[in-house]
Amino acid sequence: MPTVLSGGMRRNMESAKRWRKSPGPHANWRGAHLGIQTATWHRTNQAPSSGHPLDHSTATHHFPLMESGQAQVTLSSRLVTGIDPSTRDGLSRAFAHGAIECLMSAKELERGFLSNFTGEYILTFHAIELGLKAFLIKCGECETTLRRKPYGHDLVKLYEKAKEHGLCPNVADIENLLMRINEWHNDRAKIRYDFTRQRTLPACATLFPLAEVIINATR
Repeated sequence: MPTVLSGGMRRNMESAKRWRKSPGPHANWRGAHLGIQTATWHRTNQAPSSGHPLDHSTATHHFPLMESGQAQVTLSSRLVTGIDPSTRDGLSRAFAHGAIECLMSAKELERGFLSNFTGEYILTFHAIELGLKAFLIKCGECETTLRRKPYGHDLVKLYEKAKEHGLCPNVADIENLLMRINEWHNDRAKIRYDFTRQRTLPACATLFPLAEVIINATR
């Protein structure tokens, strides 16, 4: 069932799109791209201009809400058919499907006004992890083993094992790239819980090709 948007939500979304396209004093809060490879996320106390969908001048976050009395989706179901997770190939395909879903969702955020926000990074990092695990499972590695140390959420260790099985993505400086994002993805999952430190990471859009080439290797 498609999501039903109220008139108020549509107006808020249009306002958000206009805000993203229009530079202003709040623009550096959204994330400044340094060069090509790096984006820095930080807050300022600059009050947003009129019509800004998120007010970050205080600790309170205001998000667009569904208008009272409007119909809305309250239940979502997901079912992937044609996959047998009891087989190595089926389980690999299931992980690959998860990676694709995360990457598609991250790209939607990239196109919206939340590009390079925490949610997009979480989805992008997880897409890479799932893609690596899908490849390793396809190559005969046990899912239970991949859940535990030294693997788990460690993108560097997962990639090193994938290289042993022949994975060779045509991505420049891939080892350094994975080390940089691994600090936030693997080390106490800082990308999900640490909101007090400044973080400097490759822009999410520069990570999409890495995720894509890994996912394609699972086919």
